[in-house]
Amino acid sequence: MRGSFWENAPAEKVFEWSLVLTARGIPHRVEREGQSLRLVVPEPHQQEALHELSLYEEENRPQEKPLPEGIPGAGALIWTVAILTALGSLSFDPDLAPLLWDKGLGRSEDILAGQWWRAITALTLHADPAHLLGNMLFGGIFVLLVRASWPAGFTWFSVLLTGVLGNYLNSWLQRGHLFLGSSTAVFGALGLLCGLRWRRGDRQATLLSLGAGLSLLGLLGTAGEHTDLLAHLSGFLVGLFWGTFWAWRVDRLLPYDWCFKVLAMVLPVLAWLRALYPFSFLARQSIFNY
Repeated sequence: MRGSFWENAPAEKVFEWSLVLTARGIPHRVEREGQSLRLVVPEPHQQEALHELSLYEEENRPQEKPLPEGIPGAGALIWTVAILTALGSLSFDPDLAPLLWDKGLGRSEDILAGQWWRAITALTLHADPAHLLGNMLFGGIFVLLVRASWPAGFTWFSVLLTGVLGNYLNSWLQRGHLFLGSSTAVFGALGLLCGLRWRRGDRQATLLSLGAGLSLLGLLGTAGEHTDLLAHLSGFLVGLFWGTFWAWRVDRLLPYDWCFKVLAMVLPVLAWLRALYPFSFLARQSIFNY
């Protein structure tokens, strides 16, 4: 019997086909022809053998897996994190640091008294380069994972919002408290991720995300004399609520994603303008004559 299945086939393949035909109860034998082997099937069973071997090869043909598309906008997100890191490093400048800390530091009593901008500006200030780089690294990872489910504008706006509301909640819980750093928004992004996964029924991913967050909280979030544990928990709780609420509703916001992009970029700028120009954006007192 001749056919495409057994002409010039390796010995391993011939024996494999023989096992298939044996399992199907089709009479055959394996013969050696020179240095190769071939299947010999009686004439009445040749079509049946060909059909069975065709089915077997079709079922066991390697499936071509599409290349993973990756997370949309990952490159833009990485560049955004790099720019935020560069801007955040301004708070280490010895000439600017006293002004920025005085005008932008998070003060619970001032925030609750109406100085809303401090809840935003405090997110952009960091104690030292290690503090900044740690937040940017872990924050970038969490934002990247949230970005896989949400559009870019709404993702960044949500992360900013969790940080701001987390700072408000922290101010209410800790009166007379001073704080700074974007870790509230970092843990807010983690809360968003957990809320998204839980609401969509992915229990295993939720537990993995929560476990990663608790590990991070244990390693970085509770260590150090000046670590603000309540700020981290506040951001996480706000993010968990926000992510759970919008998990299945975000599609209706897609036409307005550009608005969220603008808000995410403009709100920190407005906050700092308000902090540096106490009376109005056109006031004479500015960063240059502080």
